[in-house]
Amino acid sequence: MPLAVMFQAIEGKEGDMAKSSTVRSERREAARAALDRYRVECERLRAYALAIQHADSVLVSVTAQYDEMGGGGVAGDSIGRGIASLYESGERFRDAAAEAFASMRSVEKAVAGAASASPDAGVVLSMRYLNPFRSVGLAEIAERIGKSEDRAQHLHLDGLDLVADQLCRFDDDGI
Repeated sequence: MPLAVMFQAIEGKEGDMAKSSTVRSERREAARAALDRYRVECERLRAYALAIQHADSVLVSVTAQYDEMGGGGVAGDSIGRGIASLYESGERFRDAAAEAFASMRSVEKAVAGAASASPDAGVVLSMRYLNPFRSVGLAEIAERIGKSEDRAQHLHLDGLDLVADQLCRFDDDGI
């Protein structure tokens, strides 16, 4: 579900105090889901980069074979179709990589916006979500930043609220 639709559905529930708490929880969960996708997008981007590299390598090799053959005959036609297919595959991988990169960039912008409002919350979010290889637990983050685990948890929740605000703003602005 697009973020704009998700946040609009959540925002439509605002009202009394009980609803406000539910809305806050839902906004935090939506922000957490967007942040969790960052690592997935990193993996996708790595996979696309490898696929592009492989397609480009094969394309160079097959193009050289085609040139050696002079491009004629049944074999030449087959190689020509292979070249076209490889080129199209490379373009599809590049488009998909651009989408993954854009998704990652929107998360990075949201965390940067949160960090400008609360630098400590930004550090917690960056350590927890923007590490492309693993999620860092709040206990480890607290130890690294010299705060209690409860304080790190509080900063994490504040950061999720700030990211939710940023993502809503991005959707409203078309960013």
